Order: sequence, then C-alpha cells, then structure tokens
Amino acid sequence: MKASPEDQRSLLELQSLDRAIMKMRHQRDTHPAHAKLRELAGRAEDLKRAAINQSAVIADTKRDVARIEADIERVNTRKSAQEGRIERNEVPLRDINAMEHEIAQMRTRLNSLEEDQLEVEERLEAAQKAQDDMIREAQALTQDVEATKKQFEDDNAQSDLELADLECKRADLNDSLPSDLIAEYDSVWQRHSPFAIVEVRGGVVTGATGEISPAELQQINALPADEVYWCVDTGQIVVRTDA
Repeated sequence: MKASPEDQRSLLELQSLDRAIMKMRHQRDTHPAHAKLRELAGRAEDLKRAAINQSAVIADTKRDVARIEADIERVNTRKSAQEGRIERNEVPLRDINAMEHEIAQMRTRLNSLEEDQLEVEERLEAAQKAQDDMIREAQALTQDVEATKKQFEDDNAQSDLELADLECKRADLNDSLPSDLIAEYDSVWQRHSPFAIVEVRGGVVTGATGEISPAELQQINALPADEVYWCVDTGQIVVRTDA
C-alpha cells in the first residue's frame, strides 16, 4: 500500500488525538457521579416497590376500618332497638331475661369492636405516616439526582469543550487523509489502541509501543518512503520519521 510520507506521519498526530480523546472519554465515563446516580436509581427503585406495597397496606387497612365501623353500626342499631323495646314495655316478661342477656353480649361485642377499631386506626395512621415519609424521601432523592447531574455537568464543562475541540481536529485530520489509509488505521486502532502506530525515528524504534527485530527493522529502513508497512508479529502500522 502506498501513502505519502507526510500522510503517514499524520497518522502519528491522528493517534495522539485518539489517545487524548480516549483518555477524556474514560475520565467522563468513570466520573463518580455515574456511581452515585446508579446508587440513587437503585434506592428509587426500592422506594417505588415499597410505595406500591404501602399503598396496598393502606387500602387493606381502610377496608378493615370500614368493616369494623359497619359492624359497630349494626350492633349499635340492634342494641338500641332491643333497649327501646324494653323501655316501651314491648317485651313479654318471659323474654326479658333473654333480651337483657343479648344486650349485655352486644355491649361486650361493642367494647371488643371499639378496641379493634382503635388498633386498626392506629395501624392506618402509621401506614399513612410511612407513606408520607416515602414521599419525602422520593422528593429528596429527586433533589439528589438533580444535584448530582448538575455537579457532573459543572465538573465536565471545561473538559467537554476540550473534548469537542479534539474531536473537531480529529475529524478535520481524518478528512484530509486518503480514505484507504484511514481505513487501515481505524482497523489497526480497533485491535491495538492506544498503540496502533509504531514510530521508527531515524531508523530506531521509539517508545515501548512494539517490538521489531533487527532484521525486520533493516527491512523497514530499506523500504521506499511512500511504502506503508505493518509489523509482522502485531500488525501495527510503522511510521518512519526523521531523527
């Protein structure tokens, strides 16, 4: 594959831009805000499930309250009716003892129902308070989420501008190079980033970006300047520069 020495050297700049972009994206992707937002999302999901369960508890408790109130009303109505019959002398003497016994049982039943009513109303009050607490916690979570997002945006405002600038420079450089050379570079970058390019400066490998044997290096140095070369072992692109 042929490419001018200038275009080949531009791959070093392209790699430098890609490394900087990779680093900044990594910093953005690993910002502590992401972990906190995941934690807040988990708490919000737990709270949502708890709120659904709590709504069911409140509905069940309200039904219990309504049932007990209906029982109290029914027993009171029956007791008042029987007491009224006795007061109006509408009960035969032979039935008075039995009716008074029934009235006494209804008073006992009412006492028991009123105790049950108090206990259920206390449960309802506690359940509604728990639901109110959940609502307040949900509101606090929403505020935490918004504050965390704002902190993330503030922390990344400058770096996002720098990242956009790098991406713009990268796009301009990409468009200025031959499409076949870019395709080869992108393919190698996918496999070897951030070391897609091995620089041979003045006939010597620079940096710890790849290993080239003396024999292969000799072969590289003997190539025409416009010949693109890939490392035999790794497939990295070799770019030759002056010392």
